[in-house]
Amino acid sequence: MNVKILRLDRVFSTIIIALLILINFQMIVPGEAGNSTVITSLPYTITSPGVYVLESDLTSTGDGIIVLSANVTILGKGYSITGSGNSNGINVSSVRGNVIIKDIIIRNFNTGIYIYDVYTDAYEFSGLVLENIIVENSTYQGIYVKSVYYNGLLKNVKVIGGTSPTYTYGIYIDQAEGFTILHTTVIGQNIGDYGIYIDNSYGVYIYDTHVERTHYESIYIEDNEYTTIVL
Repeated sequence: MNVKILRLDRVFSTIIIALLILINFQMIVPGEAGNSTVITSLPYTITSPGVYVLESDLTSTGDGIIVLSANVTILGKGYSITGSGNSNGINVSSVRGNVIIKDIIIRNFNTGIYIYDVYTDAYEFSGLVLENIIVENSTYQGIYVKSVYYNGLLKNVKVIGGTSPTYTYGIYIDQAEGFTILHTTVIGQNIGDYGIYIDNSYGVYIYDTHVERTHYESIYIEDNEYTTIVL
């Protein structure tokens, strides 16, 4: 296992973070909100590419938003989706990349954001972006990401742990390659939880990320290669 922990001043930190984005992230520009589809109720299943927006706070007794298509942008516009303690707030499973989720509040789901198997053909990028998101009061885990290959980015995200005794992970990264976590905060509840748990991954970069109030490790790294933490 190769783990590097760096302490850099502001100038060098800026240079490092620019390089990380260039190396690990292929810029993807969201579609225009004017050509978008409004999500008016939950659960909502997305089966075709496009831009999907919230125009109000929504609630669900099951899943929130289910993404079954590549080339999808979800713009929360600061609105929230709220569950009843089960299922997933946003579920993205087995799609061919280019999924952007931004500016949304996700509350009271078992898992706030569940990402599994975002892939493309060989030598292409997965293009997963989670940005400006708040995940609160999950009953099991805030954000779960598995099998995301190249150009996964989690930026300006805040995860606030739930009070359920089953709450275990703020952010869980599993079997990812080339994944970057930037400017992120995880606040646990000290009830048997980890802050950020990274397992069986390669080339994970964590920059300017704050973790507090967890029962176990703030950042736990297991069976990883080339993980870099910049403080």
